[in-house]
Amino acid sequence: TTLISPGLLVIALILGNWIIAGIIACWLILTRCLYLLMVFWGRPSILKLVHLPVMLFTQWWTALIKIFTRMNLSQQKWTNRHGNKKGSKNKLTWGQQVQKKSSQFLLYTQMCSFIIFLCWQWGMIQIGQDLPSWWKTRQLIAQPIPTTVVQAIDYGIVPNDGKDDAKALQTLINNLPQTGVVEVRLPIGEIELFQPLEINRSQTLIVGEGTQGTILHSYLKPPVSTVLKIQPKSSQDSLIGIELRDFAIKAAHSDFNQLASSIHIEELQKGILRNLSLQVGQKSALTLVETNNMRVEYVATGI
Repeated sequence: TTLISPGLLVIALILGNWIIAGIIACWLILTRCLYLLMVFWGRPSILKLVHLPVMLFTQWWTALIKIFTRMNLSQQKWTNRHGNKKGSKNKLTWGQQVQKKSSQFLLYTQMCSFIIFLCWQWGMIQIGQDLPSWWKTRQLIAQPIPTTVVQAIDYGIVPNDGKDDAKALQTLINNLPQTGVVEVRLPIGEIELFQPLEINRSQTLIVGEGTQGTILHSYLKPPVSTVLKIQPKSSQDSLIGIELRDFAIKAAHSDFNQLASSIHIEELQKGILRNLSLQVGQKSALTLVETNNMRVEYVATGI
């Protein structure tokens, strides 16, 4: 119980709750000062300011020593003289090892329980709500999320036909289910883009057949700034779980290599860019704005 007040004080300082921290500090100082006044009452010794911090340190340090001693009685010489004599080379018996490990287990368990109790008293955790929520989240994480695979060629994206595939591909992306992981597989060949593409849906995978197999040919010119833009519909939202891999973005010819970038990504949390060849972009083939936890692997830029 001696450590509860300093424990709550430390939590208040960590959380930046200065009012509560001040109240606890005042309580500690007031109660210890009253205790010191009673101790020095009627004694010839003079009460000094240094006595207060010495008393606080002594109380808290003594409490820690008591806890450690009670949880490690099997290692004390006065309780185990036959096994701890100076110069003794005898190994601990099986029973002594069990006592030692049990003591350590109880020590660490009580320390963790004490910290959890302080956090519960402070309102940082709600045991009745947090434990069921943690268990439910753990079960959801353990279960793999099914991925729906969509073949782009089945929705009018025909490579090597010399026609604009951007409209059909954008319509396919816009009409994907609102929830769940969806993988859009691009066919082998050259896919012509006469307008930019935009993805504003989370959990979307765009997968080709390799940088030499699937090529997005850009016929775009300024004021268009990028071939593929990934951003949420609202500036207040963010996307999660976007993956692009195994395709290339190239300009149809040099006249169409005037855009700022091949791919522009904003407000994305946890994305993957893997095995891409980005050859469109006067400033930077790939631009990332307000993104976190991005994995970029084997992405080549430039001609």
